[in-house]
Order: sequence, then structure tokens, then C-alpha cells
Amino acid sequence: RVREAVVSTQSTGDKIGVSFTEKSVATGFGSYIAQPMMRRAMEENPNMTVEEGKKLMERCLKVLFYRDCRSLNRYQIGVVTATDNSISEPMSAATDWSIGANPSGYE
Repeated sequence: RVREAVVSTQSTGDKIGVSFTEKSVATGFGSYIAQPMMRRAMEENPNMTVEEGKKLMERCLKVLFYRDCRSLNRYQIGVVTATDNSISEPMSAATDWSIGANPSGYE
């Protein structure tokens, strides 16, 4: 029995035709905030499981939510594997705005 190697890559292209392929892709604001988080996590754990990948995406989306004052904390996660694909039910990131009650350094 021969097993084929599966290489996972994603590709993206923008409105002026710039395109590239990489192991992880983020667009818009996510390319500045989430992409470095994903790269670091994949360097530390190159054999990430689907569950670990979901946890990483939830963390990225939570950070993006806190950084963008016009976003919503609701999202869905899509998973594509060699044998299956699925899209989760809508989820909400847990929020904690109590940290904003005592800002310092702005006096």
C-alpha cells in the first residue's frame, strides 16, 4: 500500500493581481495581526491537529475582535481535510471588557 504525501497550502490573490501560496493565509487586518500568530504557532508545532488549529483560529479571531472596534465577536470556522470538509455553527468569542475600566499611562 502506497501513501501519498499531502502538502497543505493556501493561496490568495488581491485586486491588483498579486498572488502567493503559503502554509497559512490571512487577508485584510488579519494579515497584520493573525498571520504572525499563525506563522509562530506553525513553527512551534508543524504537525498541528485539527483541534489545535481550531483553537489557534479562535485565539486569532479573539485578538482581531479586540483590536477592531467595528467588528462583531461572531464567527464560523471551516475545516477542510483530505477526507472531509465542514463549517461550524456560528460561535461567539468570549469577551471581557473589564480590563478597560482602569487604563493607565494616559493621565
